[in-house]
Amino acid sequence: KDFKQTLGWMMRDDHNRRSQKKQKKRLFFVVVVVALCVCSLVPFVPTTTKTTKTTRLWGCPSMTHKYWHTEEVLFKEEEDALTSERYLTFVPDMGGFNNVRLAFETALVLAKASRRTLVLPPRQNFYLMEGKRSFVDFFPDILTQRRAPVTTTTKFLRAVDAPEHVRRLGRACEPTHRAEDSCFRLYDYLETNFRTFVPNTFDTCVAFESSSSFSSSTTTSMSRKKKKNATTTCGDDRVVVDGEAALGGPEGVVHLRSSGALTHHLEEFRRGRAEPSRMGRLLSPFYAYVHFDDPRRTNFYKRLVRDVVRFDRRVHCVAGEVVQKIRRRGSSSSSFAAMHVRRGDFQFRKNHGDRELEDDQGEIAEALEVILGGDYDDDQ
Repeated sequence: KDFKQTLGWMMRDDHNRRSQKKQKKRLFFVVVVVALCVCSLVPFVPTTTKTTKTTRLWGCPSMTHKYWHTEEVLFKEEEDALTSERYLTFVPDMGGFNNVRLAFETALVLAKASRRTLVLPPRQNFYLMEGKRSFVDFFPDILTQRRAPVTTTTKFLRAVDAPEHVRRLGRACEPTHRAEDSCFRLYDYLETNFRTFVPNTFDTCVAFESSSSFSSSTTTSMSRKKKKNATTTCGDDRVVVDGEAALGGPEGVVHLRSSGALTHHLEEFRRGRAEPSRMGRLLSPFYAYVHFDDPRRTNFYKRLVRDVVRFDRRVHCVAGEVVQKIRRRGSSSSSFAAMHVRRGDFQFRKNHGDRELEDDQGEIAEALEVILGGDYDDDQ
């Protein structure tokens, strides 16, 4: 009797263990099935070994944006230049925002190369945009990133002990000459009290030498060999400007007049008396205007602009919606060629011809689908 009772307990225990194993197998099978279903719903994004940072933009329909990001290689001098009490101020371009962005990228590179803190302009109106905006509205991480020192006009004016009437313009101003809170009062103060550098992207290029671009605050001259190399890169038709001599030096502040005739010497320009170099607009990519003799430093600044000058995620959301609509309206393939036909850009009555399309027919003919964006009427 005892033996039968003990055997029964053993059989029941064995049955319980086998039941638990079956339950575990069933649970594992259910988990695998659920995982496969979830993975099938997530859009596939190809990965690469060089990509270490992924930015998912929630709220964007059927989109996943991935910023290209590589491990940063900092030079010792650049690690020491993360903070600086020497400043570079600049004037935002008065044209379209793409021109504003071009000038901003070049100013950022010049400030970093000369070991200066870049001062963001006050909030103001931009061309074809409503209301006053700041650069932080477009690039929200520009003040919090740790790759290049950037500050606001308010903090800068407080640091240089500017007069009260100038400090009031630090928060916001109006980019017109006749306004009470005119930004040009601030620009005049900067030109009157600090050294001013007028860029000329058409006739010159700025070159930095490795031994001097992150040296001490003393002004140095570029060697003949380095200047010859810079001439080869900039071209024979442009004059090479020593970046350290122009933007370095012991001065605490250098003002970059980077806007053009609409901000400075307007009357002289209209009368034909202003020199072209006095216009100062940075209408050139930074890598075509600023030269470094060391290719590693050139790549460093390209990565700097790529990783720091990033638009607000809402801009990417809107752009992503456009791409998705194009793909839904197009053929079954997701490949297409996009072209911006620049005729009048919605602002001029007289449009340019479509010669660009005629010149590019050979390149776009191989595309599966062509999407044209421009100021065309519906019947065109």
